[in-house]
Amino acid sequence: MEFHDCVSARRSVRNFAPDPVDREVILDCLNAARLSPSSLNCQPWRFLVIDNPILKNKVAGAICNPLLKINLHARQAPVLILVVSDLSESANPLVRTALRRMGMVPYDIGSAVQTLCLAAADHGLGSCILGSIRNRQQLRSLLDLGSNLEIHLAVALGYPASGQIEAPQERLPLEELVTFNPGSEEDR
Repeated sequence: MEFHDCVSARRSVRNFAPDPVDREVILDCLNAARLSPSSLNCQPWRFLVIDNPILKNKVAGAICNPLLKINLHARQAPVLILVVSDLSESANPLVRTALRRMGMVPYDIGSAVQTLCLAAADHGLGSCILGSIRNRQQLRSLLDLGSNLEIHLAVALGYPASGQIEAPQERLPLEELVTFNPGSEEDR
C-alpha cells in the first residue's frame, strides 16, 4: 500500500473478527515499530504480545472497565500488545537520567505505536490504541512483570469484523492547522 493511502485508511477498530493473526504478520508489524526513532536512540519500548486466548481474556479484564464502558473491545481482539518501557537496560546511566528528566519516553513510545498501527493497516489488520488501562497492578501480577517495567498502553490488534462501518474521518483542513513563521513580518 502507498504510504499516504495507508495513513488515510488507518482507523481505530473496535469490532474485530475472531480470526487469529499469524505470528509472522505480528512480528513484521513489531519490526516496523522497532525501527522508529527515539530520544538518544534509547529505544525504550518493549512489546509483550498476548495471543493465547485464555491469557488474553485475563489481560483484557485488567485493561477494560465495564463500569465506564472503556476498552470493552479488548476482549474481542485476537491479539493484545502491551507496550512497556525499561530504562534499566541502558548501559549508560546518563541516558536513563536524561530521558527521565526530559520526559521523552512517552513520545518515543507513541512514535513506535503509530508505526506499529500503520504497519498493521498495511497488512489489512485493524488496531486500536488503548491508553486507559483499568488495573496496571493486576497486569503486573498476571504477567509477572518486574518493577523495572513501566506499562504505558496496549494495542488491540486483529482483522476488522466484516460488518464494521467505516466512519468518515473528520479532519480539520490543513489551512487551519499550519502557520508558517508566526510573528515574522516577512510572510505577512
